[in-house]
Amino acid sequence: MKKTLLPFLFSLSAGVHAQITVTSGTFPVAGENWAAYTDHRSGVHSITPASPSAQNWNYVNAFVVDDTTYVNFLAASGTPYASSFPQSSVAITNSAQDYYMFFKGIASGFYTDGVYDDPGPLPLNAWDYNPDQLIVPTPFTYGNTRNNIARLEVIDQQGSFSIKITLTFVQSFIADSYGTISTPAVSNQPVIRVKSLSFSIDSTFIDSTGSGTFTYFSSNPPDDSTIVYMFLRNTTLPIVMVIEADGDTPMISEKARYIDVGTTGISENESSFRHIKPYPNPVSNGVLNFRFEHAGAALLKLTDLSGKTVYSTPVTGLGSLSVDLNHLVNGIYIYQIYKTDGSLYDTGKVVIAGAR
Repeated sequence: MKKTLLPFLFSLSAGVHAQITVTSGTFPVAGENWAAYTDHRSGVHSITPASPSAQNWNYVNAFVVDDTTYVNFLAASGTPYASSFPQSSVAITNSAQDYYMFFKGIASGFYTDGVYDDPGPLPLNAWDYNPDQLIVPTPFTYGNTRNNIARLEVIDQQGSFSIKITLTFVQSFIADSYGTISTPAVSNQPVIRVKSLSFSIDSTFIDSTGSGTFTYFSSNPPDDSTIVYMFLRNTTLPIVMVIEADGDTPMISEKARYIDVGTTGISENESSFRHIKPYPNPVSNGVLNFRFEHAGAALLKLTDLSGKTVYSTPVTGLGSLSVDLNHLVNGIYIYQIYKTDGSLYDTGKVVIAGAR
């Protein structure tokens, strides 16, 4: 399922022709359909240096699409879990409706408010960002900058004591260039380019008495450095294209995607997902288990939030698999299971909250 559904998909803009201003006037609304066409080739999509003069970015012939994701925005108030995120305006879900992501649009920007996940036999998980994770700051135009701190807490019960992982996301945004862009979906669209940088810091707290009082235990150094370039216009479907860059070499692209109007609310890949439920999730003992109840799975990959692969193994013919994740730092990871033809079989989010 598309649990990664997709912070890069959201942005807004309105303003003048040359240097548009991103405002709250065109936030996504219920009923909108977006399609993201992704090219995962590394180093292919050029990233130009920041410039004070108008640019002309031409990516018309730069894409070999290997994955398509459709996003259908729903009214948050109409979802089963609206009461957990009363400030959200829109939400997205997967085809099984066992996963919802909630978004909040206010004057200062468009934010991820939280996630509601039904992990099958495990208790339901409501993950609430507090403060919320900023997707696009508003109002925003060329030359503007913005910083944001977001935080997510995950609590895992371990017998008589509890472990709390606090994930802190440090974000910065700068509108570093402006001009026009052409992609396979649009031609010569006036845009601003917004460069966002983020990294996470994971801290562990322990309640050893069961009293509900947590004591600081340890922190990991900054991790999951991510650089994203967003090209934003001032019309409906405001995001035009996104380039994800290498966190260590920010002028080298890792993958890119362009956005267009979606023709359906669910992608072909999404409708065929088997919703394999890895367990336990959160992972508290360093071992993550998978059951493959349907034939067709061929490869399992685990990536961090920057897209870096941290684990990969063939799974053809397996009915189940246990993966030792003790070498990974605590945090949020994405699992991806591929078919033999290379298409996506299933995907989702995993929280490591106690691996050592």
